[in-house]
Amino acid sequence: MVILFENPALDEAREAGIAPAPCDAREDATIEGWDTSPTMYVAESYAADVVPWGLDGPRQLRGGDRVTAGITPRLGCEWNAEWLGAIDLACRHQRDADRSWFHMPPLAVTGPCGAGRTHVARRLAWEAGVAYIAIDVSGAAMVSGFGSPARGPTPALPSALAGAMSMTDCANPIIGVTGVETADADTLARLSAAMDPMRSRIDDEGLGITLDLSEATWLVQLPPDAALPPELQDFTTTVALTLPDQPDWVELAWIEALIEVAADRATVGDLGRLADWTDGGAERWRNPNLGAAARYRLAMTAFDQVYGSG
Repeated sequence: MVILFENPALDEAREAGIAPAPCDAREDATIEGWDTSPTMYVAESYAADVVPWGLDGPRQLRGGDRVTAGITPRLGCEWNAEWLGAIDLACRHQRDADRSWFHMPPLAVTGPCGAGRTHVARRLAWEAGVAYIAIDVSGAAMVSGFGSPARGPTPALPSALAGAMSMTDCANPIIGVTGVETADADTLARLSAAMDPMRSRIDDEGLGITLDLSEATWLVQLPPDAALPPELQDFTTTVALTLPDQPDWVELAWIEALIEVAADRATVGDLGRLADWTDGGAERWRNPNLGAAARYRLAMTAFDQVYGSG
């Protein structure tokens, strides 16, 4: 259930003709400590009276200011028109429905090796102002991100999704999913129930709760030539990433890798010190065998040499 917290301080300021203090458009709008972000309850218990991990309280629905201002101009990657178009369409639907938070229908993201499926997902979360949660549902994963049921002496384990939504106070995270091409039938059934807009629920046996994921954005990463499982096809749109094919785009892609590392290192405001690395980095980016993870490691090397490894 989505609710909007009223703000008495804001109402009093308006009645008195006092302009609210300016705030950073990339932060949640606040006045005198009152949070005006819409919120929703994401969990209810089916096994106990108390919902654990503080999930009985409302979680924030974030990104409304970004949706209004426009997200795609800040994303870069102009060579990925299909990807940017899907984001623009989702934001337009949110504005038309007067829903002031970021949300996209489920997407499967494919493309050639090195196109940066994880990179674009993390960059989108950064620019949309929401949490990013990565889960692995492959057959090799011991715990798929949905937790695990109790089996004999092995206790049920809580889901990574519940833990992340509790820690980040975010009701509309972007959830990046890997491993669907090798997931077993049970895991695909749970993933389908979570992603399907008509259901959007999972039962977390470790916590004894039902988790509401109706406002989460699901991004399924598909390796090259992998097919989307039939269980997900009815409600998931596939978008294809491409590699940059123009010199200025190649350089921009390298700069994006630097920005991603800078965001992880909390040093975005001082990228100028890395200018000497741009040309060499872009040249290495042209290597057709260089994957996105390797590109990130190259960018990390640049930071280690300029800033130190701390």
